Amino acid sequence: MIKQLPLLILVLILWSHIAFARNTAQMDKIELVRIGKQLNVLLIFDQPPKYEILENLAQKALTIKFKNVSLPAPNRQKDRIYNDQFLEGIRFHQIGNELWAQFKTRTGELGYTVTQNQNPSILELAFREIQILEPIPIATPQSTIQISNIRFGQHSNHTRMTVEISEKNRIFVEQNPEQTFTKIRFSDSFPIENFEIPTYSDTRIQFLSMEKEGSQTFLSLQTTT
Repeated sequence: MIKQLPLLILVLILWSHIAFARNTAQMDKIELVRIGKQLNVLLIFDQPPKYEILENLAQKALTIKFKNVSLPAPNRQKDRIYNDQFLEGIRFHQIGNELWAQFKTRTGELGYTVTQNQNPSILELAFREIQILEPIPIATPQSTIQISNIRFGQHSNHTRMTVEISEKNRIFVEQNPEQTFTKIRFSDSFPIENFEIPTYSDTRIQFLSMEKEGSQTFLSLQTTT
């Protein structure tokens, strides 16, 4: 048993080295793929990596810390320089069992996503420009169409209703199947201050109501014959 002890120690050392090697991933390759206004950076490993992201895109920097990852000997080039409008380059630092990948961007106005899709051994970074949306102005009474007057006129063969508005507008007319009830909708409109809602009725129609709902105004009429 005493003579076999050095062999046992050697086997344990070799086994520990093999176990450590299995737990250590290697970054085999880096690929850049430009798709229109998006840049995809593919980091390809021999096994799925564990990572942590530290970002400071306002300062044109993004760092990914990979745990138990190393660069293989032929690829231990610390700096990778790229001629791309988004990415200036990548710098690698091996700190113990951690590999730090520092991405230097050319602009601080970038967004990004990090995904491990079908193949978990491939980490994909997608860089794209931030789309800044213009704010939508809030509608105010000054920016809507004013209804200033409603008047009626009875004629021999018809009744006319005239609605005075400040500018051209779209109107929508709804009627029930019997055509005894009519609702007229004015979009983006409102009655002026101190507007007097008229009351009108003749042998043909009766004005029922004027209602304001949000940015729309509704006029309701009913036929009397």
